[in-house]
Amino acid sequence: MGRKKPQNKVPSTTSSKVEVLSIIGDYKKKIEPELIVFDDSNLKKNNDANIYEWKAFMMKSTIKEKEEEELNKRHDAELEELLKTTKLLDLYTAEQLSGKELRKHKEKQMINLGAKPPKGDKVPTPIGLGILRKKRERETKELEEAKNLGLYHQSIKNNWAASAKKNNVNRDRGIGVGIGKIRGGILTLSSQDIKRVQNSRSRTPGIGRGGVKK
Repeated sequence: MGRKKPQNKVPSTTSSKVEVLSIIGDYKKKIEPELIVFDDSNLKKNNDANIYEWKAFMMKSTIKEKEEEELNKRHDAELEELLKTTKLLDLYTAEQLSGKELRKHKEKQMINLGAKPPKGDKVPTPIGLGILRKKRERETKELEEAKNLGLYHQSIKNNWAASAKKNNVNRDRGIGVGIGKIRGGILTLSSQDIKRVQNSRSRTPGIGRGGVKK
């Protein structure tokens, strides 16, 4: 038996036309521009609302600033009136004071304005001498303690000696009160008075020809 030859199918004319038309339709769709409609009516409404809100906000800010400015002006006026009253009180107080109290009042005002406070009042002489005496006694005690503890050093001695030379007055103070008798403006001393003066000088610690004892 012989082989059958394959038969070629011929496309129909109708189907080919349909395919061509579909391709052309798709192409036209791609070429035609897309129409977009823009409506800005809502945008204008929003803009109007935003402008209104912004104006209202600015009006509130302006009103608030004016109120604060008026309040500050009232406070300034009250403060100025208070300062005037205080100044009048200071003037009245200064007129009522005199002498030392007036000087202290003026010093206080100067300090309030930024001046340096004055140094403290001077210590009376008897109190000052007592303070110096206590200081010498304390230094002497410290020196003795250093010697007893074996901490004695030449620098400690020099410091103590320098302080003693500075504080002590190495001079003859003369005859004390209650020695001798004054008659007609003349001081008369007995032999006992002279011996007592000599003995008191010999018993004075730290005073001699060499000044402070070392």
